[in-house]
Formats: sequence, structure tokens, C-alpha cells
Amino acid sequence: MANARKIFSLALILALHLFLLIKTKFTLWPEMVVYPYLANNNFKLYTDIINPYPPLMTWFLMMFSKMFGYEPLPYLIFTWIIIIFIDLLIYKITKSLLATIFFAFLSIPFGANGLWFDLVQTPFILVSTLYLMAFLENPKNTSNFYKLSATLALVFFIKQLAVWLIITALAIIFLKLGKSTKDVFLKNPAILAPFIILLALQIFIFARQESLADYFFWVFAFPILLASQMPGYFDLPKVSQSIVILALLIPFFLLTFKKNHKIQVPISFAALSVLFIFPRFDFFHLIPSLALFSLAIPRLIEELKSKFFLVIFTVSFIVVLIFAIRSYIKNWGHEVRFFEKEIYQTAGILREINPPGKPIYIQNGPDQIFPIASLLPPKPWADEFPWYLELPNVQDRIVEGIKLNPPRFIVFKPYELKEPYEIGSYRPLKINQFITTNYQNFFQISDTLWLKIKK
Repeated sequence: MANARKIFSLALILALHLFLLIKTKFTLWPEMVVYPYLANNNFKLYTDIINPYPPLMTWFLMMFSKMFGYEPLPYLIFTWIIIIFIDLLIYKITKSLLATIFFAFLSIPFGANGLWFDLVQTPFILVSTLYLMAFLENPKNTSNFYKLSATLALVFFIKQLAVWLIITALAIIFLKLGKSTKDVFLKNPAILAPFIILLALQIFIFARQESLADYFFWVFAFPILLASQMPGYFDLPKVSQSIVILALLIPFFLLTFKKNHKIQVPISFAALSVLFIFPRFDFFHLIPSLALFSLAIPRLIEELKSKFFLVIFTVSFIVVLIFAIRSYIKNWGHEVRFFEKEIYQTAGILREINPPGKPIYIQNGPDQIFPIASLLPPKPWADEFPWYLELPNVQDRIVEGIKLNPPRFIVFKPYELKEPYEIGSYRPLKINQFITTNYQNFFQISDTLWLKIKK
């Protein structure tokens, strides 16, 4: 009977979570459709498409979009399936309805209702946490060690910041096993097989596409060596946002003083996952951390017997609750972000007036128009972000591509008057000069977009 009540309660939580997802704004980040759309239309990743992420996610979305197209609804359903699956994983690991409620209620204010790399990583991160705890419980059972390696390899090749989790896992294993850590690795040399196999597969594919140098540059060299030096790349949280992050962190951080790896492992992973917010802050980068912190909720509730802990928790709870309520009010009942009515109207106009087979260039505007209008840009293509276009020769390559395959029309969003390297106001000098010289305003096609025509 008690078990039936739990199942009913869990089903109710999932239903309420789904209701909140339906009623709040869904964000379909343009890269999630533009990258696979271009790749499905003979644009080479990293050579014709500037993309600083590993290819696993794009490869998956290429297959996904071939089956379901590029409209938001399939991506929305896919995202909700991932989120509900995370709810179920949290419950499976913790057997706690409160832990599931914690994630279900806060996930939307923290940006889970949108498709991005961090959300897709989250189930794998939760599973890797489970395998790490199981391995620490019984180091002789090396099957959990191999499973840990496999899941962390997938996480890393979805987005490189997972390297922090790999470092944390190694540190935890060393602290737990001490000198015998070396023996574990020596006796299990195949532990690196998942990383080696996935890397070798990517090397083979991009070597065949003659894009291997570009692959290594954008996936490894750019994020490790160059990104931090590029203008406009860092976008740190504001003071108010930092307060919310600290309010979330502090109660769980206090739990790390409890000598229990069942608590220390998820909290350590969660704390390191907070680094996912760097270098460009947004709350949705905290979804993996939020899911991991959820695993510690049962222990957190136990600690509320302490007056000191209760005070800390109460203050943190109030701060996070205010943030969550304001977020729900702000995002209640909106169109799909980046796929609003204006975008579809513009795409419809372009389909009517653009000559068949002719490219379109989008200057400082919404690149999601490409898949909606079934149009293509000249090769190579890059988002107009300064951290890409201020690299040597990138603008030259794009201008050369426009010259070789000149579009008749250019969709243009007027530059804003903000900081010179801020998105929306950034003017790539060589690209802007070429377009200004060779194109002129034709007519305004929406409240924010203009159409330019070749002189």
C-alpha cells in the first residue's frame, strides 16, 4: 500500500512538472537546429560550420532532424522526455519524493525548459555519479569502473567542460583508495577504451572529410588555448545572479564536512559542475549541478535538526524561492524562444522572393531562418560572435565565400548601441565593410529586420 502511494505521488509530481513545462516558455537554441541543418546539407563540421563543441550532439541531431524535421515541436518533446527522465533517475537513486520535487520545481527557473548541451549531459552525469559511488563501495567490482569511464567519455564528447568531472572522479578515487589507485589502473588498462574509441572514431570520420585539422582546432585548441583571450567571450554573472547561485550552493557545501562518500560524491560533482557557467554565464548551465544537488536532499533534510543549519537553509530557501517565483511569472505562457511569429513571417517572405538555389546571408540576425526557410548561407558559415570572427583569417574566409557564391539578398538586423563586442552590437569589420560596399537597404521586413539587396 505504501509503495502504491509512492508510485501515485511520483506520477503526480511528474504530471505537475510536465504541466509547468507546457505552460512556461520553451527555448530552442538556434544552434540545435542550424548546426544539424547545415551538416545535413553538405556543410562540413568545423570547416564549413564554425562549431566549438564536440560532434556527438550534432551527429545525433542530424539523425533526429532527418526523421522529424526542424520545427520546434519534436525538439520540445525530446527535451521534455530528457527532463522527465532526469526526474525518474533522481527518484531511482534517492528513493526520495522530496529530491524529485526539488529538481522538478527549480529546474524550470534554472532554464531546463530548453534544448542545450548541458541538459543532454545531465542524465549521463547522474548515471556516472551512481557508478562512481558503487565503485567506491566495492573497488573489487571493476565493472562499475568501466561503466563510469564509458559514461564520462560520453559526457566529455558532448561538451568539453566535463573534463572537470573527470578530474574530480580521479581525485575522489585517489583519496578513497590511496596508493592502491595505481594498481587499479594498471590492472585495468582498458579503462581508457571508451575515450580512445570515441576519439579514434572522430579522427577517422574527420580525416575522411579532410577536416581533421579544423576538428582539432575548434574542439581542442580553441577552447583550451584561445577562447579566453577572445574579446567578448567572458560573460560573468551579475551580483543578483551570484547571490542566487551562492544561496543554492551553501547548504549543500556544508554537507561536504560529513564523511560519507554517498554525499560527498554527488556534491563534489555538483560543485565542479557549477564551473559549467563559465565562461559565458546563463542559469541553464547549472542544470547538471541542480540534478546532482537533488541527490543530497534526503541528507539535507536530516541536517535541519541543527539550528545553525536550519537558519542557513531558511535564508537560502527564501532567496532561491523568490528567484524561482519571479522566473515562473516572467516565462509563463510565451512563444517558443527564437522561433517567434516574426521569424516565420520573415522566412515566408524569403522563400517567395529568393531565387531557387541562391544563398542568403544573415548579418547580425536570426540564423534559425535558414532551416525554417529551407535556405543556405555561403560557405563557410559562422555565428556573428566576436570570439569566432576576431580570430585571424575567419572574416577573410567568410567574405571570400560571399564573393564566390554571392547572395542576392541579405537579412540584416541593425546593430545595437552597446559595448563593441557585445552580441547584437558587435560589427565584424571586414564583413560589415564588404556588405556595406556591395549591398543597399531594400525594405524593412519586420519590426527588427531589414532586407538588403545587391547593388
